[in-house]
Amino acid sequence: MPKPSRSAVRGPGASARLRLASLAVLVFWAATFWPPSARATGVLWQAATLDGLMAGAYEGFVPLAELPRHGDLGLGTFHALNGEMILLDGTVWQAAADGSVRAMREGATPFAVAVRFRPERSALLAGLPDLAALEAALGGLMPEPNLFHAARIDGRFPLVRVRSVPAQDRPYPPLVEVTRQQTVFDLREAEGTLVVLRCPALAGKINLPGYHMHFLSRDRKSGGHVLAVQVGEARAAAQALDRLDLVLPASGGFQEADFGRDRAAEAHEAER
Repeated sequence: MPKPSRSAVRGPGASARLRLASLAVLVFWAATFWPPSARATGVLWQAATLDGLMAGAYEGFVPLAELPRHGDLGLGTFHALNGEMILLDGTVWQAAADGSVRAMREGATPFAVAVRFRPERSALLAGLPDLAALEAALGGLMPEPNLFHAARIDGRFPLVRVRSVPAQDRPYPPLVEVTRQQTVFDLREAEGTLVVLRCPALAGKINLPGYHMHFLSRDRKSGGHVLAVQVGEARAAAQALDRLDLVLPASGGFQEADFGRDRAAEAHEAER
């Protein structure tokens, strides 16, 4: 077999060395001015605002069929406040006030959030006695205090206390009045998924600062807005969201709402 020529085993030529040098400069520049903490994260897509929902803007304006185009994980509600929404693996589920759950393909939402979920961090959770303990554990997966975060927690839960509300009639009452007549269900030894949204304090009237969780059982027969939870064994995965895509209704109750009013106390009562 003939030996390779000298040109075949020689190092890169002048032009190749120049390209390598240019690449080295580019990598050094990127490492200096684009630190790892500035990595690309995710987008939170949101229809309307929680403050508008608090004011009674329950008219659906985004078709449910459109939600999976914006994300595969999320939560929200339905036209006329008809139940709690869980968006999981690209399917929209309705947890109704009678305790039933069904996949929804028709209709619209007055308020929802959706994320293309690509988790960056994960952890195993076990033996958490209440919601406060769960929120404290999730804090380790969400170290950026001023970003939005989404998470899903799959596992076994000795207790999940969930609620839902029935469809409302016009004139729509404020949300805090509706939730005072909510239907509450205690799910024992439940297996399923918690869908979690955490909003920073800067969210203000856009969404509720802190945690918002909805639950869907693995058999897709029960779920709702989470009021209390105990974690047996579960895996949590979380994603930071550094962009907000906000879509607002151009008519209806949203345009009639008084956003100068402070509804923070009512929002916390309605969520808890």
